Amino acid sequence: MPPKLILTLIIVGFWTQTQPAKADLSTSLSTSNQLSYRLPQGSTPRAVFARNFSCYVFDALVGTHNAHCSQSFSGAINAEKLPPAVFDSLKDLTNDGLSEIVLDKIRPWWNSWAYQVRNLHVEVELIPENLTDFIRLTNFKRWPKTIVKKSHVKNKTRVIYRSNDPTRTLSVSETLESVTGDLNASVLETEVVLQRADGSGHHDFFVYDTYGNLANSAQFPAGERPAPSTCMSCHYSGKSGKFERVGR
Repeated sequence: MPPKLILTLIIVGFWTQTQPAKADLSTSLSTSNQLSYRLPQGSTPRAVFARNFSCYVFDALVGTHNAHCSQSFSGAINAEKLPPAVFDSLKDLTNDGLSEIVLDKIRPWWNSWAYQVRNLHVEVELIPENLTDFIRLTNFKRWPKTIVKKSHVKNKTRVIYRSNDPTRTLSVSETLESVTGDLNASVLETEVVLQRADGSGHHDFFVYDTYGNLANSAQFPAGERPAPSTCMSCHYSGKSGKFERVGR
């Protein structure tokens, strides 16, 4: 097992033991981290995307939006009191101390941390570990919905539900085992897009697998891909620099 992966698993395990009510995802970590990632289409320079991605992750860790992060990532980190495990693991992701996050390192790291982070800011109440509880909490099946007979992203039928709450957008997309719009087909996976409460305009991305469990991978025509970072690639807006609800 690569040393970096061992370190990541150790950090996740430590964080799980030192925080209450953590989900233990160590047995379901995606093994697809070595897949090559594609930047969003358009003219966004890789360095700009990497910085925005890094600040997005940093905001998630501290629970607040730091508007100065894009100007001084190291300054933003040093200004916050992060748990030692998080702080040390962030330093390990950089080329030069805390000056610049390396995109190819932070994406697989974020895939393994994302669902743990939801516990830091009580998002676990909105995004529980299993789909049954999520359905019970949101009752999203009664929301306005859009049926996409054959999605170009998934190459299958998708049913998209959007909440009417004007204060914080929440969208749910079911991918069905159908290419004809058959709404009686079984659900392959359920994706949730939740607007952050920090006022940044960013959204967080979650995936429930076929069995209704939180997962850090998603299904695409080309195969399984790491999540939420793959979701974020499609939902990034080069114009706003935000990870938004509506993707491409």
